[in-house]
Amino acid sequence: SVKYFFKCLWSPRNLEIYDSKKAIFLIAFVGVLFGFAHIAFAESWSEGKFAQATAGGIILGWVYLRFGFVASLLIHWATNYFIFSYATFISQINSISIENAFNHSLMSTLELLLLASGVLSVGMLFLHRYCSKRESSLEV
Repeated sequence: SVKYFFKCLWSPRNLEIYDSKKAIFLIAFVGVLFGFAHIAFAESWSEGKFAQATAGGIILGWVYLRFGFVASLLIHWATNYFIFSYATFISQINSISIENAFNHSLMSTLELLLLASGVLSVGMLFLHRYCSKRESSLEV
């Protein structure tokens, strides 16, 4: 029904996903399309940002599947707002245009900090998963 379609579109948790490999493939495919859309239709994005936008698209796809449309939309909005605010801050303290602020070394530093924190976060998630599986096997 149309009501069920929109209910599942709003919150995909309502779907019963039997093959998680298909869902993972679809998230990765949509992430690549997200990355391509950011470099194809945005003048401010260069080809080098394809990997970043693709990784962001995959993360947003996973968040959408796990928590729904609203969470994914809010994360996308917050990320864009944070980056634009940081670029505005850089342009104000250095008296340069916002376009030049995106190429400033402080922006590259932010990208490296975000990358490092992302790698650390994913590592902590895997470590937690490994330790919790190990504990559950010891309890048996």
